[in-house]
Amino acid sequence: MLYTHPRKGVINVFNSRMLEHLLIEKGWDQRTLAKVSNVSEPTITRMKRGETFNSETLGKIAKALGCNPIDLLDTKGYPAPLMVSPAFAGAIAAW
Repeated sequence: MLYTHPRKGVINVFNSRMLEHLLIEKGWDQRTLAKVSNVSEPTITRMKRGETFNSETLGKIAKALGCNPIDLLDTKGYPAPLMVSPAFAGAIAAW
């Protein structure tokens, strides 16, 4: 879901359920994600609570989890993004 903040413009909402799904799939906890992504645990917690975050942080988390950053955004009211393998994503990017 996208919210518009009066001063900050459009704000993306983090998809905590997708994060939990990916963590379980990898057998990681939040502490492991923090270490692998080089994002602090408190920052990840704030994102899960719905507080604002920047695209660089989102990118670090997505890279650590092996997914597209859009997969970690709440898309209520919008079509769900397709999750693709990193190899396929790389092929599309190179194309």
